[in-house]
Amino acid sequence: MNVSEPRVSICFNGTLSTWYNDKEQLHRKDGPAWIQINHNGCIFESWYQNGVQHRIGGPASIERHNEYVTGETWYENGKLHRIGGPAVLRLDENNIVREEMWLKNGKRHRIGGPASNKRNENGVTIFEEWYEDEKLHRIGGPAVIQRDYEGDIIGEDYFLYGRWFEKTDYNRCMNIIKRFANILKNKYRIRLGSALKETGLFDEKYLYDEVANYVI
Repeated sequence: MNVSEPRVSICFNGTLSTWYNDKEQLHRKDGPAWIQINHNGCIFESWYQNGVQHRIGGPASIERHNEYVTGETWYENGKLHRIGGPAVLRLDENNIVREEMWLKNGKRHRIGGPASNKRNENGVTIFEEWYEDEKLHRIGGPAVIQRDYEGDIIGEDYFLYGRWFEKTDYNRCMNIIKRFANILKNKYRIRLGSALKETGLFDEKYLYDEVANYVI
């Protein structure tokens, strides 16, 4: 598929260079298909293939200010996606990471840590959310945590498989989960589902649709 020469246009705040294929889709294989350079020193670069944001091995969108990276977003085939790091990253002028989001195939997802967090200008985490497969979920602690400016916790919410629980009910479920932690996987899922059902906090369809799809 043929790729055009860059089209350069002058806009009110800078210059814009874009690359297209013969179908008039943003497209470039050897670099960003969209480069915008503003008069204030901000540079925006985005990688596209056949009209879809896509890049393997690096961010598909990069924002820079005075040569310092202030934002990254990672896309594969038009979906926010990155393995082993955040797919969305925002930094301030002091190079402090202010926001992170971990996504897999367009869904917030991370094992063993928060999939979304925000920090203040001192680098203190003030908000975090734990997701697995776009569902708020955490074993062993709150899935949503809010902190004040100093980092002290001011709010917590508990979720399992996307469902919110009062802390006392969550702890009941945790006690059950711990009892089954050493059972072989297949038997573990069946017996865990039965035990959780006995709490009255889960209905049978929910257990089948949600819990059976998780490996805890």
